[in-house]
Amino acid sequence: MSGASLNLSQYGEFVALHELGWELGGLMAGYKRLLEHIELKSIPLANALSRGSEARGWIVSFDARFRTKNIDMPQTTEGYRTAVRGDLRTDPHIYVKLTGVKVSMVIDPRWITTTTAFVQFRPSSGQNQFAGLGIVNAVDGQSMSVTPLVIGLPSNPFIEAFYG
Repeated sequence: MSGASLNLSQYGEFVALHELGWELGGLMAGYKRLLEHIELKSIPLANALSRGSEARGWIVSFDARFRTKNIDMPQTTEGYRTAVRGDLRTDPHIYVKLTGVKVSMVIDPRWITTTTAFVQFRPSSGQNQFAGLGIVNAVDGQSMSVTPLVIGLPSNPFIEAFYG
């Protein structure tokens, strides 16, 4: 992206970010520096929905209350490897209905960083507010598939003050 890169060789081979333990902090700091040095242009998800199939390939921003489905913390390395199989009926994902269109984002548990982060994808209400960026994969009249690039809880004044 824009000639920026991140050297991951120091982390060795791992299947899921969750495996890195304390080393995860260094990796996340590297991603933070990388994201601070690239310029990603995006459009709001609602605007992409209004453009239909033309939005395929666009980077979208989102901040919405999503329902969560099938998101469990795998208990084995193999569980992480096989969590996503290409079937939305069983794959871990979040979804929201906006302007009559169901927007789905598959969540690969290999990219969930900590046990605490897993909890955000399994709230007792089955819903949570998520914000981030994603790429539109497919659109038809009733559904849109988006691959999340960056996803997390939306910012707030406390978080801004804490992280500066």
